[in-house]
Amino acid sequence: LADVQAGISIWQDVPNPDVVLACMGDTPTVESLAAFKILQTIMPQLKVRLVNVIDTGKLGGRTDSLDADSYRRIFTDDKPVVFVSHTYRNLIRALTADRPNSHQYIVKGYCENGAITTGFDMRVMNEIDRFHIVKDVLK
Repeated sequence: LADVQAGISIWQDVPNPDVVLACMGDTPTVESLAAFKILQTIMPQLKVRLVNVIDTGKLGGRTDSLDADSYRRIFTDDKPVVFVSHTYRNLIRALTADRPNSHQYIVKGYCENGAITTGFDMRVMNEIDRFHIVKDVLK
C-alpha cells in the first residue's frame, strides 16, 4: 500500500549501484524481475538497483513529481538506467529529459508495429522481454 501511495519505490536497493533497472506496468515488471534474477545468477557482483514506478507523473511534469534530491536518490546522478515500461518510449524520455543523467537512459516500451500478435511476440517485438532487458543492463 505504501508503494502505491508513494507512486514510486525502490524494491532492491544497493549502495552505489552499477546500474538502475526501473520498471512500470504489469508485464514490464514481471519481465524486469525475471531479468533481475537472471543477472543475480550470472553476474552476482553486478550491483543492480531495482525501482518500480506506479505513477508516471512522479517522474516529472506535475506539481507532485519527485523533487531533484529524491529523484537523484532513486535514479542516481551518473549511473545508467534501463527503464522498461508499458507506455510509449517517448513519454518516458519526455518526462525524464530535464532530469540528471537522462542521456544514460535506455528506454524500452511500446512501439507501434501495426500488427496483432501474441503477448510473447509483443514482448519480444517491443524489446521488453527478460532477455532484451538483461542484454541492455549488461551493455
